Amino acid sequence: MKGYIKAAYIYWLLPQPVKSRCLTALDSKQQVTLNKGLQHITSLSIQQEITILKETIDIINAIQINTKHIRDISIIASCIISGIIIILSVLVSSGWHIINSMYYILQYGGLHAVLVPFIMMYAGKLMGKPFFQLVKPSHTILDILMAIIAATAIVIIFSFIFPHNTVPVTKLSIIASIFAITAVPLSEELFFRGIIFLHGGKHYGFTASWFFASFVFATIHLPNTPLEFAAYFVFSSMLCFVAYRFSLFASIFTHMLSNGILFIL
Repeated sequence: MKGYIKAAYIYWLLPQPVKSRCLTALDSKQQVTLNKGLQHITSLSIQQEITILKETIDIINAIQINTKHIRDISIIASCIISGIIIILSVLVSSGWHIINSMYYILQYGGLHAVLVPFIMMYAGKLMGKPFFQLVKPSHTILDILMAIIAATAIVIIFSFIFPHNTVPVTKLSIIASIFAITAVPLSEELFFRGIIFLHGGKHYGFTASWFFASFVFATIHLPNTPLEFAAYFVFSSMLCFVAYRFSLFASIFTHMLSNGILFIL
């Protein structure tokens, strides 16, 4: 029995509100295939229907086991990252300064690193794709070129609006910069541009999801003036554009480049 007939039978059993939500997630080609399958389900025998239901139950059980497995891995990964932050804080400090070092690292990307395994799991589950599929470039060269252009524009905007404060190069600042260039872009792009903007846009419209993602992004960075708020809002808007027209890979790379250059400057 062909797979699209089995899928059509399961779809036919769903309540109407769930059917409506499923249809919104299908493109025109998939909807044609679904209608083709619905035309065949009336000819299914009782035994075939029972077989389809058994296979569906097995798939659901496998998904539940896999989800629990991924959740367990995320917890372990977050514990390991937390341990690394503690060890790094001990190595670069002594006495009560360890607490200050931990706070500094957490403030500049360490907290994002602790949360990123859960964000990766949630984004994959919500958007129905493995992590590597989520961040796969659409056209690698074009994505990288767009990321360089967007990062340059962001750096120019931030250089004019934010005061230039030179950060002394220390072991602590180097550790913090590594987290800020890696964990921060990955976690924030998966959450704001992936979950809120791209996923939310499919259900609530991309204009509304762009405004909400950019407003929240600007707010959580605690800007001191309306001009700084506007800078973060524009930053997020550019990343939304890059994610929408190119890929999440491009927006993550843009965020990495801009954070790295701004940290160096």
